[in-house]
Amino acid sequence: MVKVLWFIPSPRDFQLFKWWVEKVDFVDKLIVKYKPSHIAYSEGVNFFLSKDYDYMLINTDDILATPYHVQLLLEDVEKHGFDVIGGWINFDFNNPAGYRYASLTLKPPRGFNPKNPLSIYSESQKEN
Repeated sequence: MVKVLWFIPSPRDFQLFKWWVEKVDFVDKLIVKYKPSHIAYSEGVNFFLSKDYDYMLINTDDILATPYHVQLLLEDVEKHGFDVIGGWINFDFNNPAGYRYASLTLKPPRGFNPKNPLSIYSESQKEN
């Protein structure tokens, strides 16, 4: 199993974000609060390099990440041995003019159907 540091530069206090972060209990987390981004990122990188981590997952506090999202990234790393993994972004999939430009990859995510963007989620995940 890979050892991951979830680095979260967080200049704000978003309760919904905090709630989701607390649900992820299977990776180490470093939350750097209330600092300018150049200082926060420097602290995150230095901490990562000083420990024995395989990957650093970077997620600012204005992008929600559920345990499912984090687990999906970890599964891809373990299955494919990627050196670099992509990410996610909160996006309004009800705007077809926009989501076609939102891809973070050249290959669409597993199960993604652009005509039904929520197709990658199970019914229980859609409810959460």
